[in-house]
Parts: sequence; C-alpha cells; structure tokens
Amino acid sequence: MRIAFLSAVETLQGDSMAPAGFARIGGRSILQRHLDLALALKCERIVCLSNELPSQLIQLQHDAESAGSQFQVIRSIRMLSNLVHAPDEVLVISDRLICDNTVAAEASKGGKCVLTFTAKDAVAAGFERIDSERAWAGFMLIGGSLIERLAEHPEDIDPISTLLRLALQSGTKTVALESELLADQRWVLIQTEDDAWVLSEHWLKETTRISSAFAPISALADFSGRAVLGRHSDPVQAAVAGKILSVTLLGVAGICAWFVQPLAGFAATLLAVFSSKFAQTVSNTISKPGPRSRWQSVRAQLQPPTVDAVLILLISVSVPAALLSAALFAAIVVIGMMRIVENLPERAVPRALVESASDRSTLAIFCMTFVLFGKLVVGIQLVTVILLVLILVQTYRVKLTAA
Repeated sequence: MRIAFLSAVETLQGDSMAPAGFARIGGRSILQRHLDLALALKCERIVCLSNELPSQLIQLQHDAESAGSQFQVIRSIRMLSNLVHAPDEVLVISDRLICDNTVAAEASKGGKCVLTFTAKDAVAAGFERIDSERAWAGFMLIGGSLIERLAEHPEDIDPISTLLRLALQSGTKTVALESELLADQRWVLIQTEDDAWVLSEHWLKETTRISSAFAPISALADFSGRAVLGRHSDPVQAAVAGKILSVTLLGVAGICAWFVQPLAGFAATLLAVFSSKFAQTVSNTISKPGPRSRWQSVRAQLQPPTVDAVLILLISVSVPAALLSAALFAAIVVIGMMRIVENLPERAVPRALVESASDRSTLAIFCMTFVLFGKLVVGIQLVTVILLVLILVQTYRVKLTAA
C-alpha cells in the first residue's frame, strides 16, 4: 500500500500563526495541493499530523474519501506506526512545499527516493541542507520500515526532518531536480505569510488568462475571478454562487421578455453572462485535473444556446409587429455569425475577435443602446456587416500569409 504522510503542524511567520498547510496559493490551500499530489501518485491512505481538527481538515477528508482514498488525522507520531507497515511505501511532503506535481510524479516514478536540489541554489530559498552539495527538495518516497524506527524517537522531535535523516541513513536513493524549477517558482518552500501572498499573486497571473479589451465584460469577470481567488476564504462557494446567480438572471431575463421589458432583460442577460464567466474563471483555476462531471458537461453545453435563445426572444419583443420578421432574421444572422467566428481555427482569426464574438454581454450592451435610440434592427444589421467584413479581411490576410 502507498500511504501519504502530510502535516499541518508547522506555521508560517506572520500575524495569524495558522498552520502553513492552510495558506492559500491561487485559491487552493497547500494541503489541498498536497492531497492532489498524493492522489495522483495513487496513495490509498492519507494520514495528516495535526494538533487540532479544524474545518479545513474535515473538507480535506471529504475530498480524499470522494476520490476513493482513506483519510485519518493523528495528533501524535506514535499513532503513525499503527497505520503503516514495513512493506508499505510512504510519501512524505514538507508542510510548506508548493511543487510542480507533474515533475514530482515523474521524478518519483522509479520508486523510493529523496528529491534534492544543489545546495547553493536551494538553501538560500529555505530548503533543508543534506550535505555540502545537496539540499532536500521537500519530497520523498520512503519505506514503511522507517516509520517503525521513527516511533523509537522522543515525541517532541520534528518527524519529517527525522524521517529524512533515517531515509538517507538507510540508503534511499536521491534524485536531483533541475534548479530552474526554483528560478521559475514552480518549486517553492513558503517561509512567511507574505511569501504565500506574493506566490499566490504570481501564480494567478501565470494561470488565469484575462480576456481581451474587445470583450470588456468577460475581461472584467476574469479580473473579478482573479481577485476572489487571491482573497476569498472559500472560492469554491464563490464559484457556485456565480453559477446559481447566472441561471437565476437568465430566468429573470426570460420573465422580462414575457412582460415586454427588453431593457431590463438585456441588463439581466449581461449580468448573467458576467456571473457565468466569473464562475468559469474561478472554477477552471481551482479545479482538480480529470474529466468533468456529467452535470458540468451538460451545463457547459446548454448555457450558450440558452443565452442565445434569450437574446433572440428579447430582440423579438423590442420592435413593433411590423418589424418582427426583420428583427428575428437579423438576430438569427448575427448570432449565427458570432457562432461561426467562435468556432474558426485559432490560426485563422485573432484571439481578440474570437473572444469578442463569444462575449454575448457585448451584444446585449449593443442591443440596449440600439433599443434606446429606436434603431434595433438597423443596429443589429450593422453589427452583422462588421462581423462579416472582419471575417473576410482575416480570411484574405490568411491567404496572403499562406502564399
């Protein structure tokens, strides 16, 4: 059996003095990231050393058990020896480590090992020195027999440092990692709460893509999502709230269409698209690797056509009966053109154009403006012509480039 030994004992330097494992990096705690790594490495049991049982560990237990792994919290290292047997493999991760899970999995695929960096690069970054040439990278996969030897030591020892020393004494092989991981901040040992905040901001900028200025509402939603990921105590709930609000606002937009209140309906649609994009940004950033659930797939497929249908309905109630057929035709054509642009190959059109065509809130803003001036049909036709010209120009440029 492969067992992960995690720890929520060490604290970061700062005002809160909370366990390092609870510090959030890009919307997910260090311990959540350690759990992701343990599950990726097929650990069947997760053991976490902690002096308390806060809500964060209860949530971690739910996540582990939903993934099919056992989870236990222990208060003493002596309890660990009852859960681990000599033939087992034990994954040990430093409390304060943020690492590249792909690199860690690749480096440890050969079995028991201690990952290291060159001392001259890693010690200054806070990693524990092994000898004059090497420093421990905060990750090791060791034999279960070492846990039995750990129980022979006093209670007040540092269990992880002691296990490192025992692993090296027993001849566990070392695997050197590239120092570029440190320079790129893909492998970091957090020292202070300020370090955690700086790394979180850096990580969010690297992983959260902001939409172009040609899709202003989507860009605003992306910025809002990034802000929530950096500051909200529970970004998962924020994403869920965004999804619920999006569905609710689309319902409100439909009701507005029923009562012939197009301006309110377009405003509700705009806010629904914003809420949906906000929730998508947060969810995509904190979601764990793996296939989406069936509900997530169904929702992702249904929302865009639902928004399109609501927009067409609102356009149809915004014009006199004499212009209804012209308005419907214009609405279907412009949304169809937007769909075509969305699905063109990336090399065929600029990303800004694709994002602009995908942002239905922009169309809602145009429609509100055209309704206020009483020129809805003409306005939609103008948008359609602009889209057509942009597609033709881009197609011509691609042909010239290919030639």
